[in-house]
Amino acid sequence: MAGLGCLMVFVTSYLDQGREAHDLALPCPAWMVPAPRLLPRAAATSTAQTQPVGSGRHIRMPSIFAYQSSEVDWCESNFQHSELVAEFYNTCSCLKNRRGLNVPISEVEKRFGGLGPFSLESLAVHPEVGAPEKAPRKGCRFPPLPPLLTTPSPRPPLFQFSNVTFFIFGPLMMFLMYPYAQKRSRCIYITWILFMVIGLFSMYFHMTLSLLGQLLDEIAILWLLASSYSIWMPRCYFPTFLGENRPRFTCLVLITTVVSTFLSFLRPVINAYALNSIAVHILYIVFQEYKKTNNKELRHIMEMSVVLWAFALTSWISDRLLCSFWQRINFFYLHSIWHVLISITFPYGMVTMALVDARYEMPGHTLKVRYWPRDTWPVGLPYVEVRDDKNC
Repeated sequence: MAGLGCLMVFVTSYLDQGREAHDLALPCPAWMVPAPRLLPRAAATSTAQTQPVGSGRHIRMPSIFAYQSSEVDWCESNFQHSELVAEFYNTCSCLKNRRGLNVPISEVEKRFGGLGPFSLESLAVHPEVGAPEKAPRKGCRFPPLPPLLTTPSPRPPLFQFSNVTFFIFGPLMMFLMYPYAQKRSRCIYITWILFMVIGLFSMYFHMTLSLLGQLLDEIAILWLLASSYSIWMPRCYFPTFLGENRPRFTCLVLITTVVSTFLSFLRPVINAYALNSIAVHILYIVFQEYKKTNNKELRHIMEMSVVLWAFALTSWISDRLLCSFWQRINFFYLHSIWHVLISITFPYGMVTMALVDARYEMPGHTLKVRYWPRDTWPVGLPYVEVRDDKNC
């Protein structure tokens, strides 16, 4: 929506560029009044704390929609490249003009006196901090914008597009795994839809650092894990009181996930650690199945899944615990690397669980691991090809 608002501003400006500035005396819409100047969260908080007691000013608690309302903040500096995007490299976002060149948001702010509903006044914790220095104008006089930039701005690293892989791998894996889903279960499509939803919510979270974005991102991950458990968990690992009844196990997973969803609102700051702890149980299952099989293909895909997950987790932990070190060397992209690696790890993990599951649920079929775009390439996206067992 913010990008759409900025686009509307640019289109309006260029349509009126041929008119003289003094000819424009239109009533200002409410969203075009000057927005309060932005203050970092720390500055706003310190200013609010210095207000004398009884001054009549009250601290407003930020809503879950507000920018930086989440307690979770990653190592990347906030609002360094855009006044609309909190963590630029952790978000797939870039405002461009009609020639495809980066346009500074500050230029829009300067010319139009704020972006109205798209401004970041919610950054200030205190409602009185950063009030407009002058009253809103009665008439709108928009001088023509300067000529479009002719020099492209520095191209950001590839990690700017860290969430795009979710939207590429999701539909691609749905297409590649279509024959397998027809044989096993069409519920597999739910996992890939949730996979793409995670990419969308992750972009929203890192763009705003809002509590709502954090909860949406983490709850989507929780439900993705729940759907994977329900589909691919081998029956021999079911709780003993369920026997080997998959519908009962699915009901248990559903109830547990619903309860966990509500619990995630109590202490959101620990949600990410709780989700990562689930990987310990998944690793236990992979290790047990690794010992049971002599299939080299299955062992290779298991090893690749674990290695990719280990690199991804290392990036995530390093960004959380060693932030001061990475800031000293001006390297803020570890969480972006986490996005890329974990989006590659999931296809490998899903193929691993599909191969393990086939040993229990598809005895009349043989699953062959293939790689897109070609099997002969050193790097590829894994998927399974279903073959009927002629001996059955």
